[in-house]
Amino acid sequence: TNDVPTFSSIAVYKALYKSFGGFAADVVAAIDQAAQEGVDIISLSITPNRRPPGIATFFNPIDMALLSAVKSGIFVVQAAGNTGPSPKSMSSFSPWIFTVGAASHDRVYSNSIVLGNNVTIPGVGLAPGTCSNEMYTLISAVHALSNETTLANDMYAGECQDPSNFDREFIQGNLLICSYSIRFVLGLSTVKQALQTAKNLSAAGVVFCMDPFVIGFQLNPTPLNMPGIIIPSTNDSKILLQYYNSSLERDGFTKKIVRFGAVASISGGLEANYSVSAPKVMYYSARGPDPEDGFLDNADIMKPNLVAPGNSIWAAWSTLGMESVEFQGESFAMMSGTSMAAPHIAGIAALIKQKFPHFSPAAIASALSTTASLYDKNGSPIMAQHAYTNPDLNQSPATPFDMGNGFVNASSALDPGLIFESSKPIRESRTYYNPSYNISF
Repeated sequence: TNDVPTFSSIAVYKALYKSFGGFAADVVAAIDQAAQEGVDIISLSITPNRRPPGIATFFNPIDMALLSAVKSGIFVVQAAGNTGPSPKSMSSFSPWIFTVGAASHDRVYSNSIVLGNNVTIPGVGLAPGTCSNEMYTLISAVHALSNETTLANDMYAGECQDPSNFDREFIQGNLLICSYSIRFVLGLSTVKQALQTAKNLSAAGVVFCMDPFVIGFQLNPTPLNMPGIIIPSTNDSKILLQYYNSSLERDGFTKKIVRFGAVASISGGLEANYSVSAPKVMYYSARGPDPEDGFLDNADIMKPNLVAPGNSIWAAWSTLGMESVEFQGESFAMMSGTSMAAPHIAGIAALIKQKFPHFSPAAIASALSTTASLYDKNGSPIMAQHAYTNPDLNQSPATPFDMGNGFVNASSALDPGLIFESSKPIRESRTYYNPSYNISF
């Protein structure tokens, strides 16, 4: 593509596993192997699961191995971690590592459901919409069970994982409401299986309502092969269910449902739009100040160094990958996190290294930092989200502890002008570089 150096190559080192993570020794071995093979840039979309013990957070085997890599001329990029938005939630500690937080970009796939009471609820889902100008009856999965199924013998029936649990007559041609519980997060239930259930029962579409116990989970737009929507907000899910329940008509004596009165239509979310304000520091992006030790004393180190696009990123995906049922067989997956932001910086660093082969890691870091933007696409200060729930209602202008030096500017980083240089060992001398002259002191 036009976004990577013309003659670049990628070296991949296996050190971690999805089932249990991995060991520091394996990561150190991978770093050492990369250094021996002469790589120019190391991109680490990994962080420790806890702060390293000892007198300083960065006196740990992995960071020491990365220090050796930097001294050999390798630029090291690391994800800040998805432990925000609290202060001192940073998971990348060392001054020799370039730490990247996650920001939004202005491409979104907006999906929504319009209820019969004229309330529109936003959601996610790379899905087609229902037929335009036509409303469909909503029916909850727990109200469409077959005579042989009860919630007592299958408490998860509302997650729509087994078509044999349901009565087709209730669901055919209607919008099926399924519960999105913590079991979806853990992989015990899947959107893909719920969609298959809906198809087998000839539903017109599927609506996933968020279980109130699923809090703080980053939900990426998921490909849906039929009209559907996932409502990520528990508050919005509550609004939909209140409308649904208030529209039920029951027999005055038996209390059985005699009519499902709630109706809705799904707009669909296959088309991208670019109308939102961006970038914003995402609520999950880890924040500074950088903790110096386990007692959370402040280190005199600015973290993160900057932020880059990390939310709803189309990431390369193996068609053989088994990590996500929703993306099995796909070549790309939409993912979010600081692990998506760090590779953006690694790619831009490679472009800088191609243009200025003599640039040291410090020079590359300077080119990125001194050219970063402090303003969004509308010219307003970049905002930082501060809450998992309703993040756009809980935001304020970003500080250096939210976004470091700002949001990366790739074109400006390739023409940085005056930059900070450092020779080995780190901090011993300073050189300011310009394509036309050098100043050292």
